[in-house]
Amino acid sequence: MPQLNWKTRFLIILATASIFVMSLVINQILIVSPSELNEKDPYFFNENNYYASFYFNNGSYGVEQHLTVQSTYLNNTHSNCSIKFDDIVQDYFYVHPNGLVYDDKVLTENYSFYWVFVPNLLTTLGQGLEPGTSYNITDPTGLLGQANSNYVLIIERKGVYWPYEQRFSNLLGAQASFDVTIYNKSDMVKIATATYDQTTGNIEILEGGKNKHITLLLYETNFPISRNRINQMWAAWIYGIILIVALYLLMKVDWKNKFLKRFHLNSEKRNLTTLLMIGGFTSVIIEMIDIWFYIPLGFVGNVLLHTMFTVGMGIFCYHYRYKLAWLFPAILEIMFVMAIFLVEGEPYVPHLTAFMGSTITWLVLVFISGKPSTWSEGKSKLGKFLSKFV
Repeated sequence: MPQLNWKTRFLIILATASIFVMSLVINQILIVSPSELNEKDPYFFNENNYYASFYFNNGSYGVEQHLTVQSTYLNNTHSNCSIKFDDIVQDYFYVHPNGLVYDDKVLTENYSFYWVFVPNLLTTLGQGLEPGTSYNITDPTGLLGQANSNYVLIIERKGVYWPYEQRFSNLLGAQASFDVTIYNKSDMVKIATATYDQTTGNIEILEGGKNKHITLLLYETNFPISRNRINQMWAAWIYGIILIVALYLLMKVDWKNKFLKRFHLNSEKRNLTTLLMIGGFTSVIIEMIDIWFYIPLGFVGNVLLHTMFTVGMGIFCYHYRYKLAWLFPAILEIMFVMAIFLVEGEPYVPHLTAFMGSTITWLVLVFISGKPSTWSEGKSKLGKFLSKFV
């Protein structure tokens, strides 16, 4: 069986790490480029006619409704924002495309509580929204109290919102967010708490309001709250595939150049290196799914994904005569998730329940690819059989 030296193994780890790093870099380039693939500072009320749909419960009737905020761009000074309950328009108000609300015909300095402008998380390194930052907001629709009343929104903390129910599948996965408290502006009485998306400023959760029992839960929007993760995912796929093909060709060609000649490997080592690169690429994609795309797949889909990876690594171990015990981290991750979800009945949130098992297994396999196989070292049939595992 081929054995890889430490330089080759280090190159495998470095190249695999670059897949995620380059997805970040490519996404950053898209933010500052003229391309529209990643808008730097999206405004909810601009010419794109965005909407956001929520599950709404006022706590009185015990009936959940669908509330939709629909922006319609009129001109460079006005957008019409309609409020629909179960697809029936119940109210509307006017805003400037920059998000500031009109009071009759006068433009105020207040945002509506549905959306506030936030600086781009990735270009400010998250420093634009610090605890204690406040916004003046207006409730044009009367969910918090009397319609058109003014409030103060104060950021309490930054964190991550982890939706998990299938009804939130359009949100895809974890959202960088910030928690706020909303106070009546006149007397600073606490009115509600809320969670806002840290990358776009749209509201995700509201609890409280005029009867203290109102809840709003975002479940769908065409506002680009997921633009960063989507761009990073396709960038990781494209860059990862190109990288693996390029490295394979680099290892295959018997270069005349003295520097490039160092990359040439015989067919056995080249194939082993390529398979480890494919395994590393797959583990990176799985970790991204576990954080950013876990809801659409659900429990069954995610467990199947991890199981297929583990089986693939098992076939790899069997072919190269590596001990199957090295699969333990990946198997433990699957078993722990299944126990928490199926036995304990806890919500399925991959990265919070168990994580990195696939990546740890892959790292171990990269390490042992430089060691000789210890299969068939037992003196008995049982010993030889067990040598394949431990």
